[in-house]
Amino acid sequence: MLKVGLTGNIGSGKTTVADIFLTLGIPVYPADEEAKKMYDIPSVRQKLTTRFGRGVMKGSVLNKRALAAIVFQHASDLKFLQDLVHPLVIADYQAWQKKQENIAYSILESAILFESGLISSFDKIILVSCPLPIRIDRIMLRDHACREEVLLRQTAQWDEESKLSRADFIIENSGRLPLIPQVMKIHQTLEGKD
Repeated sequence: MLKVGLTGNIGSGKTTVADIFLTLGIPVYPADEEAKKMYDIPSVRQKLTTRFGRGVMKGSVLNKRALAAIVFQHASDLKFLQDLVHPLVIADYQAWQKKQENIAYSILESAILFESGLISSFDKIILVSCPLPIRIDRIMLRDHACREEVLLRQTAQWDEESKLSRADFIIENSGRLPLIPQVMKIHQTLEGKD
């Protein structure tokens, strides 16, 4: 079974692409969504409040917007957060991966596959590509965020140009080309039918 990484910068549409693979019966591990669940672990919440204060909490729930406002301002705070959560996500993914059977490939979806240095763990990498202005508009609409917040989050990721040459497959998601035929072509290749 091939291990495939699916990535793209914030707002590129990688979750939409992942959903298409899911409809084809391909198991997809949504690393970014699973990482958010790790914030509910009491020891993780304790470490976050120790480092960042009670202002990152809304009662007993993590205030992700307040946390983002802090960690995207300071590289050391972002590294602390990543060092805290990433090992938990990797362990969860590895347990998930062991349960995948009788399939040609499975996918891990993550916005920071390149940035986290995980690409060497995968047989193939799919990059969802989209121009920055479109990505900014999508995130502003989706997250009700201002342009400055979106740009700040974007600075924590490699620029798309740095990722293009390292990807095995590129899905163009600016709206110019339909997604399903692009996904189907990659799917057939990964299943060995192309």
